Amino acid sequence: MSESSGVRPPLQDRSQKTFVALLDAAEELLDERLFSDVSVQEIVDRAGSSAGAFYGRFSSKHALLLALQDRLHAVMEAGVREVPDGWVEGGVSIELVAGSYVDKLTAYHRSSQGVIRALMTGAQTDTTIIEKSMGLHNRVAEITAPYWDAPGRSLQEKSDAIEAAGTVLIGVLNQRMLYSGGMSGDSLTLTPDEASPAEETPTRDRLVDIFLAALDL
Repeated sequence: MSESSGVRPPLQDRSQKTFVALLDAAEELLDERLFSDVSVQEIVDRAGSSAGAFYGRFSSKHALLLALQDRLHAVMEAGVREVPDGWVEGGVSIELVAGSYVDKLTAYHRSSQGVIRALMTGAQTDTTIIEKSMGLHNRVAEITAPYWDAPGRSLQEKSDAIEAAGTVLIGVLNQRMLYSGGMSGDSLTLTPDEASPAEETPTRDRLVDIFLAALDL
C-alpha cells in the first residue's frame, strides 16, 4: 500500500489499530450490503472512529477498498505458502495441486464475499483492481509451480499453466457468487466438517476438473 493509491500506511501502533478497525468495519458492512450503499460515516461509526481519522488514512472510500484488496491478497498468499505436509518440490501430482488450490481458493472466497463482490464492481472502472488481482494470480502460481511433478515442462511453463487455470477457476467462483446468491449454501460448502460426503465430493470434484481442464487451454 502506498500514498499513490490513496492509502497512507500507519506509522505508529495507535494509528495501525485505527487503520485495522476501519478495514474491519468496512468488511463487516460489505457483508451486509453493497459497496455503493455503505457510507464513510457508517464505516467510522462501526469502527468507533471519526471522519477525520478516516481521511487521515484514506483519500476516499475507494482507496479503502484497495486497502481491503491488499489485505485479502496477503491472506490468500500466506495461505498458499503453507505447503501441505508431505509436499516436496517436483514430487506432487497435479491432482493434489489442483485439490489444494481449490480448497484454499474457495475458503478465501467464502470468507470474503462482500469485499470480493465490491472489488468485482470496482474493477469495471478501476484497472488497478484488475492489475492487483493479476499480480496475485502470478505470485500464487509461482509459489505452487515448483511442487508440480510435470516432466517435460519448464518451471515457467508450469507457472503459466497454473496461473491460467487459477484465473478460470476464480471466474467460475465469481460467477457463482454473483448469480446464485452467494456461497454459504451446500453448493460451495466444501469441507467435510460442514457437509456430508455426498454433498461435498461432486462440487469439489467439479471445481478440480475445471482447474485440470484449464491447464491445457
